[in-house]
Amino acid sequence: MRPLDGVRVIEAANYVSGPFAGLLLAQLGAEVVKLEQPGVGDAFRKWRNGASSPTFGALNYGKQSVAVDLKSAAGQEVVRELLRDADVLVENFRPGVLERYGLGPDAVAALAPRLVYCSITGYGPDGPLAGEPGYDTVGQARSGLLSLLTDLDAPQPMGFSLSDHLTGVFAGLGIVAALRSREVTGRGTWVRTSLLEATVGLMAESFGRYLADGDVPRRGHRARLAQVFTVVAADGKAVAVHLSSPEKFWQGLASALERPDLLTDERFRDRPGRIEHYDALRAVISAVAGGLTRAELLARLAAHGVPCAAVQDLEEVAGDEQVRHLGLITETSGDRGSPVRHPRAPVTGTGWLDGPPLGDPPGLGDDTAAVLAAAGLTAERLASLTAAGVIAVR
Repeated sequence: MRPLDGVRVIEAANYVSGPFAGLLLAQLGAEVVKLEQPGVGDAFRKWRNGASSPTFGALNYGKQSVAVDLKSAAGQEVVRELLRDADVLVENFRPGVLERYGLGPDAVAALAPRLVYCSITGYGPDGPLAGEPGYDTVGQARSGLLSLLTDLDAPQPMGFSLSDHLTGVFAGLGIVAALRSREVTGRGTWVRTSLLEATVGLMAESFGRYLADGDVPRRGHRARLAQVFTVVAADGKAVAVHLSSPEKFWQGLASALERPDLLTDERFRDRPGRIEHYDALRAVISAVAGGLTRAELLARLAAHGVPCAAVQDLEEVAGDEQVRHLGLITETSGDRGSPVRHPRAPVTGTGWLDGPPLGDPPGLGDDTAAVLAAAGLTAERLASLTAAGVIAVR
């Protein structure tokens, strides 16, 4: 049994943050019904051929697809009928859009008082930037995260949509908390998060230091403090080392490098000295690493208990022995004839993984007829809505 079995989620969201929140809920057992514009669908569908793509599939497996025109009055009424029996609505429209459709939080609360309404935006529901478009990289930039991940004299964007995914995680956390609150109060609530809020909130450690001492951190700041190093071995492969603060790791590193003299070097005699002379210490580690293969370097470090790991690309991760042991890469059920491989749920509990695999990513409107019929729409009404272009049925 999964913890959210029996919870019904309506997802009116595109791209990453909202769909990732919906995916996390589906992984925990919720039934997720994705609303998509007829003939268009989620924007990620068209990244390959207009019907689906690996990007869409990665964020939308295990869901049902209902194609309904939210811009039309008839479509809005269809959505209201779905919301009456739903537990959660996840949406990532700009602030005010769903209000214009008569589907804002106040209107939905009057219709379905127990429903948890989750809004994901770029910068929050109000304020000077509320109406601005919010996409992952601008969220990283405005939040300050990007300043910690790139060299500001030659800035580079990240190769992963961290703010988008992170916001989906916080949205999912807020939804689960609101469902727990509903058990006490009997009522739903309006859950709100944004790229800005989620990403600033993530940086508790960095902001804590800045707010305490006024020292503005840059990319290399934490590496020095935490004594983190990345070096390249003789075979061109990288290794990460994280000494943190325990003295035993520093002693282990000196032994692994076969440099006992480092322990008596005045520059490195204590942690403050190693922080001050970080660049010199990194040069020493790099020099030794340059004479060893990655496997040889990792073996030496591991033998002396030094926290370390290969810097792996995704191909290496997929074949990693611990990843395989944990079953982190799995596959959808194949129920729609288009199974996809994907990382499994990142959090587990007793029995949570015992059920069948989640279903394949849905085609646009695959489930329109079944979901709406179950909601009480008659065959005649479905035919009328289809003829009017309000819904699309496959």
